[in-house]
Amino acid sequence: MSDYNYKNFKATYYNFTGFDGPAEGERAPDFKALTLDGKEVMLSDYFGKPLVLEMGSVTCPIYVGEIRPMQKLVEKFPEVEFLVLYVREAHPGEKIGPHESMEDKIGCANLLKQKRNETRTILVDDVEGTAHKIYGTFPDSVFIIDSEGKIAWRSQWNRTKEVEKNLERLSRGEKPVPAKKKLIDKPERLNISTFLDGGWIAVKDFILQFPALVKHRIFKK
Repeated sequence: MSDYNYKNFKATYYNFTGFDGPAEGERAPDFKALTLDGKEVMLSDYFGKPLVLEMGSVTCPIYVGEIRPMQKLVEKFPEVEFLVLYVREAHPGEKIGPHESMEDKIGCANLLKQKRNETRTILVDDVEGTAHKIYGTFPDSVFIIDSEGKIAWRSQWNRTKEVEKNLERLSRGEKPVPAKKKLIDKPERLNISTFLDGGWIAVKDFILQFPALVKHRIFKK
């Protein structure tokens, strides 16, 4: 089992005080991935028009909670490409554990598409999360990449309203508004049912780690 694909969620696996992903204004790092139909692609294959890249997994409650709102953005901005990079399981358990093979990871990505009706294009990087590491390893970070392949805006955590606001600003030729640093406005916004996809171990691990998450002040009072 690799350190990247952890067996039990711990707050210490994430750097809540910083964001190691590519900065705004930098060229978006390219990476190789597979689509769910087995086609090998590069991120740069999608350059040439605005692109929204979000990290996600079937056991990430924040990502799952934003799927439907993000799908509304897909309809609102047909000129924008929307991609999901399937990463490690945020909250693994006895039902859905850490990925041990590409078959595991692709299977979970397909489960996401079926169970959560994810209509965006899903890309899967390697088991060790090479692309995810380049983009900062947060479970639900999101990046807006402009038509020239540069990072126009980024956030450690996805909030659809912020993505929408900044897509609108960029379409008008205006500068994006920096992302809020807090994770979510209220803890109850977490999609709790998602933990059960991982299993009761995932629920227990989150409960045990919740005080540490509060200590890191990721919740807005």
